[in-house]
Amino acid sequence: MNNVLDNTRRLLRRGSFIGFIVFLIILVSFILLSKGYFIQHTNLKVLITQIAEFSIVSLGVGLLMIAQEFDLSIPGTMLFCSLVFLYLHNSGVTPALIVVIVLIVGLLIGLLNAMLTIKGRIPSFISTLATLLLWTGVTNMFSPPGTKRSII
Repeated sequence: MNNVLDNTRRLLRRGSFIGFIVFLIILVSFILLSKGYFIQHTNLKVLITQIAEFSIVSLGVGLLMIAQEFDLSIPGTMLFCSLVFLYLHNSGVTPALIVVIVLIVGLLIGLLNAMLTIKGRIPSFISTLATLLLWTGVTNMFSPPGTKRSII
C-alpha cells in the first residue's frame, strides 16, 4: 500500500496528472451544476449501452496507437457495416448469419486499409482518410430513401 502511495506522490510531483485532475474537477463541477439533469436514468442507460461499443473500438485504436499508426476510417466502416446489417436483416437472413457476414465485411475493409498502408506504402493517415470518405459515400449512396444522410 505504501508503494502505491509513494508512486502516486511521485507522479503528482512530476505534474503528470495535473491535466487529468483539472478535467475531473471540471467534470464534477458540471455534474453538480446541472442540478441532476446529467445523472438521470435515461442518460445513464444510454451511456451504459454505448460504453460496450466504444470500448471494443478503443481496444483496436489503442493497439494502432501503440504501433504509432491510426485509423480514421472507423466511422465510415461502422456506417457501411450498419448498412449491410440493415439490408441483410430486411431480406430475412438469420441473425447469426448476419453477424458473421458483417464481421467478414469489417474484416475485409480492415484488410483493404492494411494493404493500402503496407503494400502501397501510403501513410495510414492518408489511406484511412480515403477509405473513410469512400465508405461514407457508398453508405450515403445506397441508404434507403428517407434515411438521414451522414456528413463526415
